[in-house]
Amino acid sequence: MNISLFGIKFSVLDVDIIGAVTFVVIAAWLVYCQRRENHLIGRTIDLAQVENQEMRAYVFHGICNSQVFATLTADDEPVRSLDSAAKVKEERPIKGLRQILTILFYLPGIAYSSVIINEIADMFLFHGVFSGIDCTQFNFLRDHCSNHHPPPNFERLKWSILLLFELLVAYIIFSLSERAQRYQQGTIRLLRELDSNGWGKTASPRIRSIGAARFGKP
Repeated sequence: MNISLFGIKFSVLDVDIIGAVTFVVIAAWLVYCQRRENHLIGRTIDLAQVENQEMRAYVFHGICNSQVFATLTADDEPVRSLDSAAKVKEERPIKGLRQILTILFYLPGIAYSSVIINEIADMFLFHGVFSGIDCTQFNFLRDHCSNHHPPPNFERLKWSILLLFELLVAYIIFSLSERAQRYQQGTIRLLRELDSNGWGKTASPRIRSIGAARFGKP
């Protein structure tokens, strides 16, 4: 494979390593994005504690307005008018939506795990897709390779080391994804705590009703 823009050449056999590095970078980037957001919100709230109630309400609703997945209620119905926003009495969540959103944090690990599963299946269950052989790689090493170069045992050892490396990378990716999800849950719990402590209350009842209807608890 040749990437002419960067002048890089690599074999298709190197995709495993390149893919591993790519998914680790994506997972690490996700962790630090969630970390930055969580710590920034925590610092902002800490500074706002000494302000009056009106300022705390502006800070609280400003933070809620910046969130996509961190919501305060489970009501997923659209707000069609100011009157409907004020009359919300029960939560109407979309079933299964919040579980799907949780899975989004683990997509890098899930994607890389599918690569590992495909390689294991390619070795033991299916004939090689990219190797150009009409049997499984394991059977090819057993039946077609002689004691000449490269010996079957060496190829099996190389494949085993690569598999262990990929499993280690998958563990790292899932660990990073779990850490990112913990930052997100921390932000949600922090906003819920502020809501229960009355940070969202303002002098205008209409503003309070709109805020309460709009930002939902997952």
